[in-house]
Amino acid sequence: MRLSLYFVMAVIGLSSSVEAHVDNPFADVLARPTEIKVLDTDDEQTRLLKQCFNAAHNEMRQRYNYWLQGIGDIDGFLNSIDRLQKARIEISPDTSEIVCVQEKLAFIREIEAQCKKENSKAKYESIRVINEASAKAFRVRTELELAKLKRVIKSSPDK
Repeated sequence: MRLSLYFVMAVIGLSSSVEAHVDNPFADVLARPTEIKVLDTDDEQTRLLKQCFNAAHNEMRQRYNYWLQGIGDIDGFLNSIDRLQKARIEISPDTSEIVCVQEKLAFIREIEAQCKKENSKAKYESIRVINEASAKAFRVRTELELAKLKRVIKSSPDK
């Protein structure tokens, strides 16, 4: 009986971790650094775009990891998410802006859930309250950004 209970618990644990990975499109970004190689053959704009993406990616990873440890403020971390999203859109013009915003929204929902669970490891209640309020405001602003993009696409004539 105990063995089957452990098996069921393991299956539930694995399925929830796989689900979390699917829900968090930034999981790969956070798991390992990704660097777009700057080539000698790149023109100045391409070189700068790649450097911009690499810097934004590294900044967001560092801020997230430190924020989870209770170091740094959430506003700097949230702003770094915006910078990374803008760099992603510029470096990959074939990627839909809506997809990028949807991914950002999925990630901020996870951050907001962490704040609600007090996983931010903030030392003081006031900081936890501020983190939760900041995450909620960022999520709502991202939902508005997504709604505006969808509205523009709906209202644009078919080609």
